[in-house]
Amino acid sequence: MQGSLLIAETGPDTGIGITVELRGGEIVCRNADRDAAPIGFILFERRGDAMAYGVYALGLAKNPMGAGRPLDGDPIAWPDKDHAQGLAYLLGRAVPAAEAAALVANHAAHWFRPGLRVFFVLPGTPEDLGTLSGAAAVTGALRIATLE
Repeated sequence: MQGSLLIAETGPDTGIGITVELRGGEIVCRNADRDAAPIGFILFERRGDAMAYGVYALGLAKNPMGAGRPLDGDPIAWPDKDHAQGLAYLLGRAVPAAEAAALVANHAAHWFRPGLRVFFVLPGTPEDLGTLSGAAAVTGALRIATLE
């Protein structure tokens, strides 16, 4: 746990009912809870010096949600934010903006190393995130699913 955010790195099964599958050039995310509120996520891909990201939401009508690999397609990204700023902005839904920016700065070398990852941001109270934490100060969770 980092501050008020519970962080966990996983494989394609995030352990919270969300699964990620790489099907050829498409990343497909699925939430077992079809009635859950939408969950914001970022697809990040880095090969050598080339990197790209896309920002999406999983839930309601977009469940499952499929998107192309960021480096191979035309990802939806914020025009005024790079991948680190985009993740910090999305994390701002779960923790204060200063904490989100500090988390990304502290973990950037690890989180943005070569590979393909999905960053799921789950805002919520300790009751909402019941199975994720027992800490009363938790305001959200970050799940990082590494696919490659």
